[in-house]
Amino acid sequence: MRHSIKLYYQLRKVSIWTILVIVTIFGLSSMALNDASWYQARNAFDRHFDARHYYDIQDYANSLVGTKKAEKLVNDWQKKAAYGDTEKFKGNSQSNQLFLYLSTINPNFNNSTNSYRKMIKILPKTFAGFKKEVLQYYGDRKESSDSSLSASIYVSNNSVTSIGGSSASNYVLLPITAKSSKNAGPFNRDGFYAQAFKFNQSDGMSSVLLIILIGAIFFLIDQTHWINAYMLQRTKNGIQVALAKTFWLFFLPSVLAIFWAVFEYLTKILLIPGEFIKLHFSWLLQNEIIVLEFATILVAVGLLIDSFSALFLENSTLFLPLGSVSCWP
Repeated sequence: MRHSIKLYYQLRKVSIWTILVIVTIFGLSSMALNDASWYQARNAFDRHFDARHYYDIQDYANSLVGTKKAEKLVNDWQKKAAYGDTEKFKGNSQSNQLFLYLSTINPNFNNSTNSYRKMIKILPKTFAGFKKEVLQYYGDRKESSDSSLSASIYVSNNSVTSIGGSSASNYVLLPITAKSSKNAGPFNRDGFYAQAFKFNQSDGMSSVLLIILIGAIFFLIDQTHWINAYMLQRTKNGIQVALAKTFWLFFLPSVLAIFWAVFEYLTKILLIPGEFIKLHFSWLLQNEIIVLEFATILVAVGLLIDSFSALFLENSTLFLPLGSVSCWP
């Protein structure tokens, strides 16, 4: 078996290293893009929010409890969610600002209740708590596809995305004002847009899918260029040939992809303040197991196909002399 692994590496070492480099680029790109997204979101938050204004809005929200204006606001907010009148908040009224404050915590805050009192209860008591809630790098919110679509009503087209994704992804909505406006500034009277910032913990799935595609191509190329036949003449064992190829094309790159996903998780605490990171390692472990199971199933299919091909060649009389075998595409 060790001989088969070494032999295939000699035949395909350039391709193998290319795959490993691609997986590494995917892993590092995911980490860099997600970190950049968080810092952009933090800068947008600091430009538009401060403690004094937060407590003013909080007092304004509490002053409306039990009034007819509160009922009107609830109706207006639910109409926005239902019809999506515009992506822009026209004017800097306190009601518009309150709506954005609530949306930054939960873009779908008005989908589950008609009670104004319950809606504003999601506002943290302190500004520090509000900032922590909004800039949480990963969230426990598990939005359905429908709620994500409804939330996109308030999202501009300049959302920040990342390579790879996960079920623990989190996004926040923050105000963006036009730089060319004469009244530019936080919540200016010309209105403001809401921009989405997405934070995703990569689970390695995108890399594994790429590995499967590349591996399948090389499995096919190996058969059409007689690498299988060449290895069979050297090893005399079709199963070992298939296992050697699976090790280099699927197993090792998949383990590397998972390593980068775990590395991304472990290094977050060094790049982002710990209070803004909320992700349990058990969740990451569960997702990596799912990725491995998914990869194992597809690898088994490729291995089965290649084994049949190798066994066919092993029993055939179509072997070429060793010196005449072409080992490269």
